[in-house]
Amino acid sequence: MPITELQRKERRKAIGSSDVAALLGIDPYRTPYDLWLEKTGRLEEQGPEAPSAAADAGNRFEPAVLDFAQERLGPLIRNQRRVRPELYLAVNLDAVVRRNGEPVEGKTAGLFSPLIDPWGEPETDQVPDRVLAQTHGQMLTVKKEICHVPSFLAGRGFLMFCVPFNPDLGNEIAERAVAFWENNVLADTPPEGVASLPVLKRMRRVPKKITTLGENLLTDWLTAKEKAAQAGKVAEAVQSVLLTALGDAEAARFPSGEAVTYFEQGRADLDVKRLRAEKPEVAVEYMRETAFRVLRHKKKGL
Repeated sequence: MPITELQRKERRKAIGSSDVAALLGIDPYRTPYDLWLEKTGRLEEQGPEAPSAAADAGNRFEPAVLDFAQERLGPLIRNQRRVRPELYLAVNLDAVVRRNGEPVEGKTAGLFSPLIDPWGEPETDQVPDRVLAQTHGQMLTVKKEICHVPSFLAGRGFLMFCVPFNPDLGNEIAERAVAFWENNVLADTPPEGVASLPVLKRMRRVPKKITTLGENLLTDWLTAKEKAAQAGKVAEAVQSVLLTALGDAEAARFPSGEAVTYFEQGRADLDVKRLRAEKPEVAVEYMRETAFRVLRHKKKGL
């Protein structure tokens, strides 16, 4: 289920299980530096926003996934929070098994996009690395040797995975968690590495503050910009050759079986809807002015 604003604030006070992959440097979306910016309050607050279609679908599927888990594991206690202060860990659990307290982490994947992450055979611990890290963060916090991962995977249905506690991985997480919180968060010292661009855009800035940087940073940035501009010009030139060869056609096939399309699209927004209702003839002209074509690659052909 989606986290509440209170849970969001509480997450800033400790390391959560969803932070563990970033802490280990294996999260494809967040870095340790991102985590430090978040935990030290250096990011602008994000107001409540509607979840993405994929996140919304995952939230709606979660009760069904936990129902599936309950059929396999027996009664569950859902939506639990556990803390382990000496490791600076605090986790929000989808559920725990009532009879033994083992954590349950429900997952869905592939609901709106191809199933990319490596999910292996059911009843094994063959889960993606970020899930392996997350489950170990949970097991460390609740001091259990097993984490159950009921899942709904596109094309495969409901499956149960079972992650046993790996002491080596657990010790690594514990050591990094303590070191990160004491040496970086409490000491207000950033970790090595860099932050990701989406997170940097949310970083709080001090009005009118000016700092001094090394000249090499400016040189590297300008060089990268120039290379990107040149690459863009090359791409435009090659695209012009392709569209010229396309002639007056809207699509083309290739011997490989792949294809390209160059279909017309239009921006149908609220203004167009209003115009259609009030002045249909103007709406037609408006749509003509905003119509545009998009060149797309089709791997599976036409």
